[in-house]
Amino acid sequence: MSRPPSSHYARSGNVLLLRYAGQGTYGSIDDLRALASEITGSTSDKFFVLVVVEPSAPPPSAADRAAIGRLWKTQAEQVGALSYALLGSGFAAAARRAVITGIQILARPPFPVHVDHTVEGATRWLHQQAPGQVNAAALEARVEALRAAGPA
Repeated sequence: MSRPPSSHYARSGNVLLLRYAGQGTYGSIDDLRALASEITGSTSDKFFVLVVVEPSAPPPSAADRAAIGRLWKTQAEQVGALSYALLGSGFAAAARRAVITGIQILARPPFPVHVDHTVEGATRWLHQQAPGQVNAAALEARVEALRAAGPA
């Protein structure tokens, strides 16, 4: 199944890229589920996840958090690593990164998780987790294309 590119979810090799920007960007969990299934159906290898959260993105609703949590639980064995790029500066951005870090500590996912404040740092960490499978430069270029195509 080949999915058209979206401004919120994309695939770059065996990396699932999620970009959250403004209001309403968490609502397409079905698209995310389909993309994750497409990746796991096309390879026996683990896949990797890069989550880019723009400073303008509100927190997900309780329903969206639950849906995302269920998705990660069903895909946990296939995920090689998850890296967050929580963009922005100042207290609010630092607090958001601290909250995500705390949630990951409490959730104890069965795969490594990293939280960064830049796309570059997040992609380089993913590359370090799987040097032969994740191309940091290609992933950064894909993020920039998504950012250019979608809402700010």
